[in-house]
Amino acid sequence: MSGDVTCDVAVVGAGDSGRRCALYCAEAGLDVCLIDENSHGTPDRRAWLRLDQSGTPDAAALRRAGGRTLFSHTVWTALAMDELPTGGEGFWLSAMHAGRDTAIKARAVVDATGMGVRVVPFEGWTLPGVFDFDDAFGFGEALPDGPIVVAGAGLAIYAAAAHLVRAGAPLTAVIDLESDGVWRARRGALRAVPDALRMAIRWLRTIRGAGVEVVPGARVRAARGEGALEAVVVESVDAEARALGEPERSIAAGSLLVSHGFMPGGNLAALLGASRRYDERFGAPILNVDERGRTSVDGLFAVGGAARGHSVDAGDAALCAAAVAADFGVSVDEATVEAAMRDRDCHAPAVAALRDAERLRTPLISVIPATTTICAYEGVTRADVDAAVDQGAGDVSQLKHFTRLGMGPCRGRQCGEIAAHLMAQKLGKPRSAMGLLTPRPPLRAVTLGDLVGEFSYADIPIPAPAPL
Repeated sequence: MSGDVTCDVAVVGAGDSGRRCALYCAEAGLDVCLIDENSHGTPDRRAWLRLDQSGTPDAAALRRAGGRTLFSHTVWTALAMDELPTGGEGFWLSAMHAGRDTAIKARAVVDATGMGVRVVPFEGWTLPGVFDFDDAFGFGEALPDGPIVVAGAGLAIYAAAAHLVRAGAPLTAVIDLESDGVWRARRGALRAVPDALRMAIRWLRTIRGAGVEVVPGARVRAARGEGALEAVVVESVDAEARALGEPERSIAAGSLLVSHGFMPGGNLAALLGASRRYDERFGAPILNVDERGRTSVDGLFAVGGAARGHSVDAGDAALCAAAVAADFGVSVDEATVEAAMRDRDCHAPAVAALRDAERLRTPLISVIPATTTICAYEGVTRADVDAAVDQGAGDVSQLKHFTRLGMGPCRGRQCGEIAAHLMAQKLGKPRSAMGLLTPRPPLRAVTLGDLVGEFSYADIPIPAPAPL
């Protein structure tokens, strides 16, 4: 290990909530280290989806307040200090940077690692050319060839579509699970935060102004192509994504970007022992936190998407920072805390509306074909999941043992929930009865070479042979 760091508070995740929380803690006089796997110049990829558009504090503001940053550092594992041979209070994090490991020792940790994009599998979703919507912001100047279709649920699909239009991408259509009537019904809730409504209107005008077709109340049933995506098959659905039985249509596509909403993060906090519960509305596990982000583990907090499964700050960062500071016997500026509480109350209707738009629609899972891959890394299909249940698998941990589902780099964060719902439907039980996958390192993919480092075989001690 090299460059070890000791601090009062380690904030992991430099998105909007993480940066704000780190800054408030530093301004309260705490020694703060903000850690993120992206570089200093990498913007928050979901900044366009925040309701509060007043701007995110930059790294310079944090440093002026006495904080430190570790950018381009990937936190891949963590332990409570009392689990180490040396013992102690607080937490130990391991972060990889340029092939070197850095140990961070902190008395308190804030999980600000954000959310994950949900994609419910459908026929052909593993074809080359099918991406989750975050990839729309990773294309850079290398825009895909051929017509592009964006599909799924929530405001995010419109944000991604507008981004592609502005970048000059050949966007053909936006397929929205929600009907126009549902969005009109939500307009009142979004008016509670005018920025949100203005952004949504601006995105829609950008899309329609480019001549892009918007297809409401529909889903992509299948992706078709010989060796790569060539077309998507679209069908009309009701509010819960059940097929209406109307004629399907085919839309030519060289690329398909899909998002069926977001799933709460919180994997770092879960690895450190924070309790979780299954949330029916999110259709995913979520951390048990109080109104200020405290988890079930002393000194461990969560904020933003990691804690609440949405990208709306709504004052959460300031309230979490106040709770962290209180544990150290200091305080965050009272006016900041009061403003945060007002923001949370003000944003509540908009938060509820966004959560509703991004909810899990279980009929999408019910109609996954038997031959469709559920876990892309291990090649597990729906038929494999059904077979494991028939052989006695009764929860997701047993399913993992039977099929290896969840043992890929994503650690089951995407496929585990889909498989759990399939098991529940087959067994006639609620999803909550299927349990949760046990969090295990690595939190992010790291190479064996990075972990081992440079060595010579001559340096490896070879014990003497045992006597016969």
